[in-house]
Amino acid sequence: MRLPICVFIFLQVLIPFAMAETLPCGTQVPAGTISGTTWTAAGSPYCVEGDLQIAGLTIEPGVVVQFMGNYEFRVGGVLTAIGEENNSILFTKADEATAWQGVFFDRCGPGSEMAHCIVELSGNSGIRIDEAGP
Repeated sequence: MRLPICVFIFLQVLIPFAMAETLPCGTQVPAGTISGTTWTAAGSPYCVEGDLQIAGLTIEPGVVVQFMGNYEFRVGGVLTAIGEENNSILFTKADEATAWQGVFFDRCGPGSEMAHCIVELSGNSGIRIDEAGP
């Protein structure tokens, strides 16, 4: 039996989005300070369960960072998030009922870098910078 083309397209477009929202957490990240840590694709998705202060964090290509609530990702140290053209890093909210506060570079010194990152669905600005070094 052949499915009508509109049903086929509907399933191809919507099912991946529905599946992405139901993936279990690879790593739960409680509120607190992150220092000297690397987040890998193997531990992804990282489910943020509270406000984070980033003192030193490296995020590898392919990592998904999901915010489980209206939490802040405040960089006060060095964030190195370098994805690849076909293997980006995704910062997003967990589902339609949540929001998150975006990536906030707050009075941090030089050295942070983001490349091939997608920052989406923030309830605030996706990326904010306040008195941060180059």
